[in-house]
Amino acid sequence: MKFIYKKIPMVLCAVFVLFSLSACGYTLQGTRADTRNSVLGTGDKTIAITKIEQSSLFPWLSYSLRTELHTEMNMRRLAKWVDVEKADYTMEAVLTSFEKRAYISGDDDETLLNLVAAQLTVTVYDKEHKTVWTSGPVTYSENYENIREEEAIHEIIRELVYIVYDRMQSTF
Repeated sequence: MKFIYKKIPMVLCAVFVLFSLSACGYTLQGTRADTRNSVLGTGDKTIAITKIEQSSLFPWLSYSLRTELHTEMNMRRLAKWVDVEKADYTMEAVLTSFEKRAYISGDDDETLLNLVAAQLTVTVYDKEHKTVWTSGPVTYSENYENIREEEAIHEIIRELVYIVYDRMQSTF
């Protein structure tokens, strides 16, 4: 009996913490997590990327942007990726501006501080190619210390895509 009485305060404390967190808007998610609404609906629609355009001198940047768009949408479960012919929606992403600067270099001419800035616009179309939603120009810049140039660029692209999908989910 003494063993049970020692566990009761811990159980009550855990229940109190769970109720407190749920009152703040936090929820528990299992393996069947609900998707949040977005301009695409509740995650049961299909989408395809038809155009990635970028103006930088980095040829791999288009692939990186496409990968980040796919990954973030899959993680948020906003839509399912399919071929263009089967898609309910199509998406175009245009990196309208891109800038990379090295500010500080070390003794061996290695970059110690990078500035990367970019602007991205994403537009979603329906089957008749009518605009369903546009992110508008999303701009982000960051200084990166002691990091390779390519890693800094990937971080900027990842952050831009994150902001775009946050806007896509703001349906109010």
